[in-house]
Amino acid sequence: MDTQAPITLWFRRDFRLNDHPALAEAARSGRPVIAVFVLDEVAETYGAAPKWRLAAALDAFADRLERLGSRLIFRRGRALAQETGARDIWWSRAYEPDAIARDTGVKAGLIEAGLGAKSFLGQVLFEPWTVTTKQSSHFKVYSPMWRAVKNTDVSAPEPTPDQLCPPETWPQSDRLADWGLGAAMNRGAAVLAEHACIGEDRAGAARGFSGWPRGAVQGMPGFPGRRRYVAAVGKPRLGRDRAAHGLACGAQGVR
Repeated sequence: MDTQAPITLWFRRDFRLNDHPALAEAARSGRPVIAVFVLDEVAETYGAAPKWRLAAALDAFADRLERLGSRLIFRRGRALAQETGARDIWWSRAYEPDAIARDTGVKAGLIEAGLGAKSFLGQVLFEPWTVTTKQSSHFKVYSPMWRAVKNTDVSAPEPTPDQLCPPETWPQSDRLADWGLGAAMNRGAAVLAEHACIGEDRAGAARGFSGWPRGAVQGMPGFPGRRRYVAAVGKPRLGRDRAAHGLACGAQGVR
């Protein structure tokens, strides 16, 4: 392994600096780090609102990286390892079937090209394949799954890097605005912008970094017998609602 060659960090839906295992290890390596977002076939299938949220999240994350003295490179198609001189491409695991198929193909191609390919813990507390039924299959009912994992140790969150080593030369980048990801939202974008919690700073403020309130819903009058009925439970707090947007875009970790 070339200890001076850049590491390409391939971001998908994990747009944060805090509690990001791949980013934290790259920062500790002392090697140059090139953060890349690739608009691939999975992202191209998103509907109007998800594409708008994606564009807003990317814009916020690019700003966060710039404040750290780094950049976010935007590209269409496949990753640009050959162009950057990177010998290693790292990413956070995704667990949807389409994403798994994409990542499997990308990893095979990188290894065939003689490059290092490494994936890290994604937006989960534990890997899905580490908790199975007695028949070694996935759980299909929540309660048995909860009994199996409730005493599982969860590793501590990764710290936010103080800095990222820049490469000698930055690769060319597309302009995010030229992708037109939010164009299909039309006037709906203004409505969504008022309520969506986009970016690590806003997601953290919404959550308050204090975790999800224990018993906040269960303590409501009549909850035990009415928990199956969403309307009866009532509307979630705005802060909790907005924090969910942060989780969806990976602007905050789950730990």
